[in-house]
Amino acid sequence: MSNETFAFLTPDRLAPLSVGSWVNLVLFTLEFVQATQYFRSSARPRDSLFIKLGVGLNLLANLVGTMACCATTHLYTVTYWGNTEALDTRYWPLTVLIITVGVVTAVSQLFMVIRYWQMTRHHLVFALMVLILLSAVAGIFGSGVLMALSLTVDRMLHDGLVFLALIASAVGSALVSILLLAQFCKRNDNPISSWSLLKRVFCALLETGTLTTLVIITGSGTAAFEKTRHAMVWIVFAFIIARVYSCTMLFALSRRSESTTTRVGNAFEVGYTDKDQEMVDQISLAKPGVSSYADVLPHPTLIHLFQPPVAVLEDSDAFQLTKKKIELHERDFDSDSDVSRNLNDELHNMDREVRGGSRKSSFASSRRESFDSAGEDSPSEYPGSPLPDSSLRLP
Repeated sequence: MSNETFAFLTPDRLAPLSVGSWVNLVLFTLEFVQATQYFRSSARPRDSLFIKLGVGLNLLANLVGTMACCATTHLYTVTYWGNTEALDTRYWPLTVLIITVGVVTAVSQLFMVIRYWQMTRHHLVFALMVLILLSAVAGIFGSGVLMALSLTVDRMLHDGLVFLALIASAVGSALVSILLLAQFCKRNDNPISSWSLLKRVFCALLETGTLTTLVIITGSGTAAFEKTRHAMVWIVFAFIIARVYSCTMLFALSRRSESTTTRVGNAFEVGYTDKDQEMVDQISLAKPGVSSYADVLPHPTLIHLFQPPVAVLEDSDAFQLTKKKIELHERDFDSDSDVSRNLNDELHNMDREVRGGSRKSSFASSRRESFDSAGEDSPSEYPGSPLPDSSLRLP
């Protein structure tokens, strides 16, 4: 065996193949678990057909890509072990891998771009990001098609398409991540604890694709330098980039909070979010037997008074605090969206009516008349009542 052949078999040449295949299998397993949770979640029926098809297409493409990664590793480390000419030959699994990366990149990046457009409705920025995405996808599919048509294709043309794909992918991912991260910071400006801050920052990096951008930039850097490219370090990132894209998309979908509707007694339905359920869970730890809002209420007659209409609130600061910023918790909308503006306008009109005295509350009056006729105490006299005396406007 010649010295040139022995140099090819050094660990720094073969280790990236094994490491890339192992990390790829771990990420694909994580993606499969996330996809299963998504298809079994209650949010899936409300999603558009594009999201459902995108998740399914990504899962199928990554399955084929994972098989291509394993086949590539087997060819270079087992079948052609010690063959010096194998380095200059690009076999069919690499072509399949490139095609699957292009499919996943197109679906995942388009999802992130549309998500940003739904937040801001900035058409110019949206058009720019779509143009960058098309350039990246064209470079990926172009290099894959050239490799499939002829394995001895002109290296200059092929390398040009590869660098176009790398640069466009890095720039597009970085732009989307920065814009989404800015929207995330605008949406979450409440004071939180240090541990919650670290958790929120980490989740924001995942949800906005910032970690994906770091992987792309690092992979592009390894492919740009001659030493790392000759050592095949770039192939580790080529193996895992599609799986990172899909996991980012699925994580963003799983982060959406699902508001639930629970019936309290037989009176009415109260819609509450995950934070409200956490409050009930904390109370249940201190007081066994508490499993819902009905168990927290001190008296059955107070169920109707648990959430009084906004119009009967006497303190005008409540309106100001509500109008200050409406945040749809853990959703893909910020305070500048059309939904929030419409809600703010509606609350402003309600506030103006209450201040002018044109809106009268029949709710509190009817409740007081019923208590007076029955000779009972007012609701505020019940011990542990969640409503203070000043929360109702009584004539």
